[in-house]
Amino acid sequence: MRGPVAPLDADYEERAIYVVDGEIEVAGDRFVGPRLLIFRPGDRISVRAIRGSRMMFLGGSSGGPALHLVEFRFLAPGADRTGQGGLEDGPFRAGA
Repeated sequence: MRGPVAPLDADYEERAIYVVDGEIEVAGDRFVGPRLLIFRPGDRISVRAIRGSRMMFLGGSSGGPALHLVEFRFLAPGADRTGQGGLEDGPFRAGA
């Protein structure tokens, strides 16, 4: 059984669909969640649920230059948990 078709607005610069669960069809291709689908600007995209699905539609203008993640750390209450220190260590220290 196929569900209704939902278009993705081509006017937005950045567009994606995160398929949480279920199965969808885009341009004749099927995708099963969990899966993140990212689309090129300007492409006309329509999505159809093949079976019961949950998904998130994401998009908008780019908002300027790309934001890059410089550093990522797991934070813990102290060095005994991570071997790297807690909030007081590194660029994410408290009060900075």
